Amino acid sequence: MRWLALAVLGLTAPTSAEGRFASFGGARVYFESYGEGDEAIVLVHGWAADAGIWRFQVPAFEKQFRVITLDLPGHGRSDAPERFSYDQAQLADSIEAVLRGAGVRRAVVVGHSMGAHVAVVFQQRHPDRVVGLALIDGFLRAPPPSPRHLALMAAFESRDFQTAMAAFIDSMMVPNTPEWIRLEAQRVARQTPYHVVLRAAKGLHRSRQPRLRRIHVPVLALMALTADSPKNQERWFRWRVDDCDYRVWANSSHFMMMEEPERFNRVVLDFANRAWRANPPSGPTR
Repeated sequence: MRWLALAVLGLTAPTSAEGRFASFGGARVYFESYGEGDEAIVLVHGWAADAGIWRFQVPAFEKQFRVITLDLPGHGRSDAPERFSYDQAQLADSIEAVLRGAGVRRAVVVGHSMGAHVAVVFQQRHPDRVVGLALIDGFLRAPPPSPRHLALMAAFESRDFQTAMAAFIDSMMVPNTPEWIRLEAQRVARQTPYHVVLRAAKGLHRSRQPRLRRIHVPVLALMALTADSPKNQERWFRWRVDDCDYRVWANSSHFMMMEEPERFNRVVLDFANRAWRANPPSGPTR
């Protein structure tokens, strides 16, 4: 059923994935691999989501590159140990475990929302692994907790997290967002274990990356303009990134990859090809 929407949009389904688990800290991290080679596009979902958000990207991306999708620890089909912190450094290191398990040496990393910040932390901790970063409605460095974020944390800690999470997800939408996207985001969020939801949200502001080093690889920033959009993002991006393509999609929601897949795929593939030209692959990507 997942791929029925592809047909409606005139997109093709991906080839059969190789679903596997990487070992990380005594737990399993689920990933799927499309294609061959030691260089790939790696797709990282956000908070209380899973790899299903990339359903419209895999068929387009795998025509040109090996593609890796993963469920971050605690999400989707990955294990959710109670002992994990689910902070940004730990989540970033789980990507490293997946790349080792998949035999991928270098990657263009595409991260959405919290996954964008996880991708940045991954690049800071494993710079030789990253050819380029595509950050989708996320940020380079977690901002200080806002009053809204603190209220959200209070709601979560009172275990009224289902209502709080639903309201938070609704704030990421725009008036023309298809209802199925909102319902899908709500469904996946409800399936994410409570301890993961709470710790990952708190961990967003507790990264063990103390200082953001300047980023020298190409960066694409695609930003939505919703009620929850942070302010003054572009200035920070251009201050810390040598080569930054910063774009705001004013009529798209937080889930732009699902809402406008053809436009999204074209922009990200153009960026990925540019990033690889700047850092040429050592061999075939397929």
